[in-house]
Amino acid sequence: MSDDPKWDDATALPELIKIAQKREELFERLAEVGRAFDRAKTPSEKRRTALVFMQAIVEYLRAEDTPRDHMTIIQVLKVPQALVGDILNIENGHEISFLEPERSDDRKRPAKSIIEDTGLAAASALIDHLIKKGWPRPDAAQRVAREMEKRGLALPSPKSKSDPGPAKRLLDFRKRLRIGERPKAVDAAYNEMAKIIAPMEAEAAIRFTIDSL
Repeated sequence: MSDDPKWDDATALPELIKIAQKREELFERLAEVGRAFDRAKTPSEKRRTALVFMQAIVEYLRAEDTPRDHMTIIQVLKVPQALVGDILNIENGHEISFLEPERSDDRKRPAKSIIEDTGLAAASALIDHLIKKGWPRPDAAQRVAREMEKRGLALPSPKSKSDPGPAKRLLDFRKRLRIGERPKAVDAAYNEMAKIIAPMEAEAAIRFTIDSL
């Protein structure tokens, strides 16, 4: 694996097992933090949870002991450390380095949160999954919208006074998603959910998707 004597044939397998265990521990920790993020009610709580998430990644990278050039490790740590630092700046009322949005004079309404759109993308993937299972499109959208309403999850906002209802708004979002009118991160959320629920039966897919939002 490397010229480093630490990685000769006799020690390679134990080291790989240790790396795999550390990675599994990281994923378990990040999943735990993700659940806490879902439960967070205020922006401050979400920021603190995001801080714990980033700190867990930084700690993992710092402890990473496969052979690496020291400068590479420093460069890898730059972004997560900068994010941790600026989240702390926000929390402690210090000057923000780069997370503060740029201000403009036109006072345009800010774009909707991409986090909300990624949730709607996952819901769109569920609608498509139900359609593939033989559900009529309106029925699939109605069921998904109803489940989201039960959980208090964000649905697309009405665009006019003649609101067609949450199910139709979901279908409109899905249509815009399918023709490429959303950022790459939103497309990725759709594709990831579609892949995960592909082998699931309809009810299992509904439970899994709604629980993940």
